[in-house]
Amino acid sequence: MIKSVPPGKDNQGPDLIRISSAEEIAASYQAYLMDESRFGPGRAEEILFPTTEEQVCRILKEMDRSRIPVTVSGARTGITSSAVPMGGVLMNMERMNRILDIIREKEGDWSVWVEPGVRLCDLHEQVEKKSLPLPEEKMRPFRDDKAAYFYPPDPTEETALIGSTVATNASGSRTFHYGATRHFVRALRVALTNGEILEMERGICPLDSDGLFHMMDSTGRETVFAPPRYVTPPGKSTCGYFSRPDMELIDLFIGSEGTLGVVTAVKLGLVKKPEAILSAISFFPEESQAIAFVIEARANLAPLCIEYFDSHSLDLIRDHSQEGSRFNLPDYARAAIFWETAYSEEKLEDAYEDWEAILTNQGSSMDDTWAGMDKAEWLKLKEFRHAIPELINHIVGQRKGKNPKIYKVSTDMAVPDHNLAGMMETYERELSESGLSYVVFGHIGENHLHVNILPRNEAEVSLARVIVKTLAKKVVSMGGMIAAEHGIGKLKHDLLRIQYGENGMKEMARVKKALDPEAILGRGNIFPESLLNPEA
Repeated sequence: MIKSVPPGKDNQGPDLIRISSAEEIAASYQAYLMDESRFGPGRAEEILFPTTEEQVCRILKEMDRSRIPVTVSGARTGITSSAVPMGGVLMNMERMNRILDIIREKEGDWSVWVEPGVRLCDLHEQVEKKSLPLPEEKMRPFRDDKAAYFYPPDPTEETALIGSTVATNASGSRTFHYGATRHFVRALRVALTNGEILEMERGICPLDSDGLFHMMDSTGRETVFAPPRYVTPPGKSTCGYFSRPDMELIDLFIGSEGTLGVVTAVKLGLVKKPEAILSAISFFPEESQAIAFVIEARANLAPLCIEYFDSHSLDLIRDHSQEGSRFNLPDYARAAIFWETAYSEEKLEDAYEDWEAILTNQGSSMDDTWAGMDKAEWLKLKEFRHAIPELINHIVGQRKGKNPKIYKVSTDMAVPDHNLAGMMETYERELSESGLSYVVFGHIGENHLHVNILPRNEAEVSLARVIVKTLAKKVVSMGGMIAAEHGIGKLKHDLLRIQYGENGMKEMARVKKALDPEAILGRGNIFPESLLNPEA
């Protein structure tokens, strides 16, 4: 059994900011009503900026009593419209941005407590430099530990807030080796809609022998419920609520996209940093050679990450003069792989030879590779990797400026290892035949590619959605997942229905109503509001 605990005294942080004027929201806060999906803009009668856990609890209790919808947002870097409000109140977490504590769990094992508004890039930098803004008595033991540590999850959008990465189980290129955010969340404090705080640690609240969770609030009221009655397939997944026989209560909240509670603090595990990392981008004359390289490399070596860029990705760089001149891509290249491997100084030559052998097998070589061994070189490679999604968002933003009904239609599906080639063939066939403008790139090491379709008009938006459904049905038939990283939000209900069927959707709605009886949180996220009606 796990008990929720009352929030602490509201004795820290500035006052709550409430923006209640429709004119002020329209004039100064329109950016808070959209995310990177370019879907929207949304609408909100009020925008709130809490600075403390107690303020979050008061807001939720007030809105729950009045049955006013609450949408939770962070830096709005998501691409499924989860943070886009469709009425009610928008609660933005960016001002809850303190690092709270660092704890030595045991020798060589550290955890850090942070508020949800801490930016991912700031946490990365402060951990690696051992410069967390904490009292000296807290930091001295961490600095005295001679080992270097880091926080592995690295979503493309480094300005994302930690709370949002927990709410979406964010991953990134390093997930191939280290795992997604879920693997590093050791404890959570979550505000429930009744104003209670639920604190969960790993190992504290597994399912009981009957497959049920038991929660008791500070008034003594017990809530007993089962997780969704389906099993989340193995592998990378952000398909609705997590549900596996070995799960704990904390797993249900990770990846729940702001629909079950509001994260107010997170305890994250750190890991030791490799002695050195070789980063590289290798170019290939054919896309098929790049795919074969991936299959061979992950079977024979130990890469930290493997990322794929198709011919359309490279052409996107070439077609934009500033980026093209900046990166000067090889003319022959029709695909590229970004990869990283850990090494020690004495074994650098062996690592080089191992990768060279596999590259040569697939029509490339270290001579056809940009390699980075220091921070400046690494930053240039990372800049290339990030330039493609940034260009995509720029193009879609321009088109949306001319036609507000245009938005990016994207996927982030994944399949088991043995179906990688089949998935890639399906993508190539369906997308080429459609005549749509598209780009395919992403985390191929986990068979997880991002298909980004860039519609030029409303008809192409409709066609793109039809194509994505076709791809989803094929991926599910291969034992795959229709969302491996970005979640469902408001844009992928129909795809989630392909994954779990109508009964699976209703199971998620049942769990939500157990924890959020008035269904105020994140309405429209993961599943349609209609499933929350009593007759549904």
